[in-house]
Amino acid sequence: MVRRLVALGVGVVILILIVLGVKGCLNARKTRGFENFVADLRSLTAQTTQLSKGFLSDLSNPPSSKLDFNTTMETDAGTASALLARAEGLSTPGELSGPHGDLVLAYELRANALSGIADELRSGGKGKAKTDAIIAHMKQLLASDVLYGRAQFQIDHTLANEGIDEQAPANVFLPNPQRWLSSSTISSVLAGVGVAGTTGSVSGVHGTGIVSATLDGATLTSGVAATVTSAAPNTLDISVANQGQSTEKNVSVTVKVSGGGRNETKTKAIPSIAAGASEIAAVELDSPPTSSPLTITVNVAPVLGERITTNNHATYTVTFQ
Repeated sequence: MVRRLVALGVGVVILILIVLGVKGCLNARKTRGFENFVADLRSLTAQTTQLSKGFLSDLSNPPSSKLDFNTTMETDAGTASALLARAEGLSTPGELSGPHGDLVLAYELRANALSGIADELRSGGKGKAKTDAIIAHMKQLLASDVLYGRAQFQIDHTLANEGIDEQAPANVFLPNPQRWLSSSTISSVLAGVGVAGTTGSVSGVHGTGIVSATLDGATLTSGVAATVTSAAPNTLDISVANQGQSTEKNVSVTVKVSGGGRNETKTKAIPSIAAGASEIAAVELDSPPTSSPLTITVNVAPVLGERITTNNHATYTVTFQ
């Protein structure tokens, strides 16, 4: 009887230790989930701040060429769209699903605002109507900052309740709204590059297209699965052709990698492509997961005056080993 009681006691102790061990592992995993979310958000907001500074700097000191200015705005719009995709793809603990929705909405407003500004510069119209339209998009940026601030507060509150020693990074896209919501400021910017008083159109044929894509020397083909030996930095070389009649500058190429637990977007700008020539956008995929099929989507942002964009997109299936 004594031996049975001792054995029973030992069994109970072992069961308790197993339960505590499993609970400890689950708690550690949960903590890592929160910490990884904050780390990813910190990386996202760092690139957002870089975009904001560049965008506002371009507005403060616009180039003398209207075409260069419009191209720069198009590139910024493409970057904002890539950041939205990253915000949507954040690996989010269930407790943060609410504030994550506000984050995504904030980045949607930013992407819509920059895309709208680029569209306004490309379209017709002039004078006060043009200025008011751009100010309306600036107000979207201001609204995005309010939404982000609310999400930041909710994230910090949840982290504190979970006992996580982390805080969401602050992020403001429009640091001086009084200046950028001013008609005189926007009118001055537009007048400086001759946008406000003209149609904003360009002459001649303009267009780009994806010629080919190679990954560490292996040629990729849309619709054909490829297996590639992983060798960091796993550089994806995208050849982009200028099919128009004029030199195109700051051609934005976006690469999205999804699958195998990874969801990441990278953007690379080709400084210049002469008419009839091709240039390479080299995008490093770093160390992607192996043994799982990955979907690699490539998009080339349309240049000013481009009307046909069917060859600006390509999707490849790759498995790294």
